[in-house]
Amino acid sequence: MQNTGFAFREWVHDLLIRWGIAENLATKLDGWIVLIAIILLVLIVNIIMRWGVLRLVHRMVEWTRFTWDNILFDDRVLRRLSGVVTSIVISLALPVLAAAFDAENTTLYIYLGKAVDIYIIITCLLFLNEILKALFAIMVHRPAWQDKPIGGLLQTCQVILGIIGIILVIATIINKSPVLLLTGI
Repeated sequence: MQNTGFAFREWVHDLLIRWGIAENLATKLDGWIVLIAIILLVLIVNIIMRWGVLRLVHRMVEWTRFTWDNILFDDRVLRRLSGVVTSIVISLALPVLAAAFDAENTTLYIYLGKAVDIYIIITCLLFLNEILKALFAIMVHRPAWQDKPIGGLLQTCQVILGIIGIILVIATIINKSPVLLLTGI
């Protein structure tokens, strides 16, 4: 991925030179142009996910006669899924950005990588939480679950999910395996 970053930076640099920009100014600008291109890419992916994929899934769900898919593929669930995809795109673009600024082994790059990893963990947890809520909303409509304490069960699952998330975030911050953290408890 870093070779891609260097290649993209060199392509931008050559393009700036061909447009008549001075060599030293092109060297200063090429990294920033790569940053702007990555931000635009993330925004475009987010827009495609939120407007394109969300609407397509809504239309497909409306065609079915089942009610459970309306709950499972609700706006909130799909928006959280969009956040997961966007965070993964950011993670994939980070090495390209680091290569564009010649910062692959710097402390800033390491901290940004950890921050993006934590962002992915959080977006995945929010997505899983919305799926849990949707599944429990489906269960409420089932006759077998009418007299059961579904709210307490949902909250228990959410607490377990939160604990797993906290362990994953701590493991990411201290750069240790989550399994080692669990065995130390």
